Amino acid sequence: SSLNDACTTTLAIPIDPAPAIPAGRYRYPSGKNVPSYLAPPPGLERDPLQAQYCNRFYINSDAKNDYGTKAAWPSWVYPEDGNRFFPGTGPSSVGHEGGDTWVADAAIAMMGQENWSGMFVTLGGIDKAGHMWGAQRDADTYAESCTVGTDAQVGAAQTHVRCAAENADLQFGKLLNAVAAKDASDGGETLVVLTADHGATYGGNFYGKQTPGAGDSNWYWAPNGVWDAGVFVDASNPLYNTPSPALLPLDATNNVEFSYQSTEIETWLVDRSVAKMKETAATMLTLPGVTVTYWRDGDHFVRYGQNSMTKSEEKWWKAHGQELVDSMAASNGPDVVGLLHDKTSYGVYGDHGGTQESVQRVPMVFWSPSLAVGESSGAQFRTPDVMPTILRALGIPQTSPTDGRAWSLDD
Repeated sequence: SSLNDACTTTLAIPIDPAPAIPAGRYRYPSGKNVPSYLAPPPGLERDPLQAQYCNRFYINSDAKNDYGTKAAWPSWVYPEDGNRFFPGTGPSSVGHEGGDTWVADAAIAMMGQENWSGMFVTLGGIDKAGHMWGAQRDADTYAESCTVGTDAQVGAAQTHVRCAAENADLQFGKLLNAVAAKDASDGGETLVVLTADHGATYGGNFYGKQTPGAGDSNWYWAPNGVWDAGVFVDASNPLYNTPSPALLPLDATNNVEFSYQSTEIETWLVDRSVAKMKETAATMLTLPGVTVTYWRDGDHFVRYGQNSMTKSEEKWWKAHGQELVDSMAASNGPDVVGLLHDKTSYGVYGDHGGTQESVQRVPMVFWSPSLAVGESSGAQFRTPDVMPTILRALGIPQTSPTDGRAWSLDD
């Protein structure tokens, strides 16, 4: 087919008896129960005689296709490689668009061929763009209009938040059209929920390493090694043991088992005694950007101390800080937590994970043809409320307790 020809001539190296897909150049879906129309059956991935060979759902993953993100600040901290999160441009992308375009096309293909009753569809382009360029700061300052498939997407343009949002909007429209067609064909109607798992902020005060590719090692720190996907990675691995210099006071305690840094600091200890947790909380309070520290006492956190905050930061923290921190209180949760100022990050330039207002505010829309159009009256709807609210709307009994509340969509 023409798709096979495009793949073999632009990305494959002819090897007798069949062309091979060079490692790291083209990727296709893999994992559990991947439908055959999205990926070839095992063992036939490289057979050019198979109809599924190099089909629409293969994407160019050549790391050289970074669209300028490896050379620009701040994107070089967490650059794009290939068309993983964005559609891509050039001959290798025609008919093989990646990112949210790929996700929408795959979801629509499954809508037409699976006996489905519900689908989770994740459009990840905005998240990646926000991490690279600075979330809302990039959206506010990057003014170029991006129309998918035009020259506006050549180079780094498609990787910016504004462009990623425009493409997500286009793909969401495609999904709504497919849902409408499915409802018209099968009868009934589909409930559509549009939401996110977090907001974001940018590092106006950025305390992570600023070197190229530093994002992962900024986020993850395991000075004694760590189990990763069932494999133990020892402390010599730089991915897990080259923390930001700003964290060196924590290192000096010689008691860190693992630490995760984003728009807050979450640390697990070797010695989890109350005395050691308090000692670490005291040290964490001296780190740059930290406003409040907590130590875990069973099923809740206890505030250790606080630094000065702005009036707006303090107002939000007093209203929500404790409840948000307590949501992490579990036997496998962090032992010590440090909250950060607004517009402050240790991970990458655009980040999330903390309790700041901009990080915690997310969109939440429920829609179906029969729902009345309305707006929220300021109710404190939370992400854990999504599932019980969907079950209530669909008349499905909840068989296990959840942390969320079931809201009525008629309210």
